[in-house]
Amino acid sequence: TITSSTSASSTITSTTSTSSRSISHTSTSSTSSTTSATATSSTHTTVTTTRTQLPETGITQDQLESLEEQRKEEAAAAVAAAEAAEDAAVQDALKLLNMSPPPPGLLGQVSIVTDAGPVQVSALSIESLADADGPAEISAGAETGASLEMSLGLLEEVAGAAGAGNGMILLSIAGLNEDATSSLATDDVRAEPGARRLASTASVLRSRPISINFRSADGTKINVQNLTTPMKMRLKVEDPNATCAYWDESAAQWSSEGVQTLSSEEPGFIQCSTTHLSIFAGVMEVILQNVLLLVDCSTLGLL
Repeated sequence: TITSSTSASSTITSTTSTSSRSISHTSTSSTSSTTSATATSSTHTTVTTTRTQLPETGITQDQLESLEEQRKEEAAAAVAAAEAAEDAAVQDALKLLNMSPPPPGLLGQVSIVTDAGPVQVSALSIESLADADGPAEISAGAETGASLEMSLGLLEEVAGAAGAGNGMILLSIAGLNEDATSSLATDDVRAEPGARRLASTASVLRSRPISINFRSADGTKINVQNLTTPMKMRLKVEDPNATCAYWDESAAQWSSEGVQTLSSEEPGFIQCSTTHLSIFAGVMEVILQNVLLLVDCSTLGLL
């Protein structure tokens, strides 16, 4: 496996009276090769986060809504930064794919190291997968413990949607670390640690999130929706009761739409099936406690 790295440059800052988040990326990169066909480069990405906290003395409904809006902005910034790191990693991988023997069913595979987490980039074709003995199992990296199954029917469907024919299709899997996804740890500001909460539910992470994308030969993302041949994946989870979910960017929430949790007898892992691509993780639905809201007389009459 060839290990390399990538970087992007961006600064995103969001500040309110109760919390702030600064995400910055500063990159320096160099690439070298040796006679043994090993390439390395370096990346420096700094991610500094302060998660939204609720005051202990209670808040108004307007303040709660403001904090929830801030949480969504922070989550959007975190997803954008992770996507930028993954996109840049794929471009680095394109330079290295032909430098190591590929796993069965693949044309090549490269591991790119970024501060957002490792990115596995695999090159596939219908011909290479057809020559393999069954579906190819593609790892998301030892750090995540996650993997996915690539069947011939799935690859044919993706290649058809991209107009790639028998040409090369890339698959990128980013194993996102805690720094990159702290804003996705829960999908409701009232589920933050130490908060006094309203009676409701929210989802909290119970695995390391992974971002999955199919790409054309030049690294451009292929929009994959409503697959008739679902993709299956395996996630390492902290809780056996966790279920499969994806990050819905428009709602800034974890969702199970188009995602199924399959039966699994392997301790510490869950099996998932999905008809679309996104950021995936194992999550738990939790019941929120009461948030102490400060209300005036006119508001009280509406409760």
